[in-house]
Amino acid sequence: RHTAETGLQLPELPKKYRHIEIAEDWFVPGKRKMIKRNHKKSHGLMSFGDIARHTAETWKTVDDETFAFVTEVARLIMVRFKE
Repeated sequence: RHTAETGLQLPELPKKYRHIEIAEDWFVPGKRKMIKRNHKKSHGLMSFGDIARHTAETWKTVDDETFAFVTEVARLIMVRFKE
């Protein structure tokens, strides 16, 4: 998968995610920085720490194919960043 905006050649999505339509620039860091967002009061259901712990626990159980995809995308972005 090639993205015209960034010129990166992304690996194919993991099999279980191929049916999902995602934006071409979904991984571009800072693309929303120019959009001013309204301040919203926290929902109070989960603290940031709780969300971080839940994300860490979930990440530990990610399948090998998804892990390989995310790792490769991160590597490509880092290579591009260092250029």
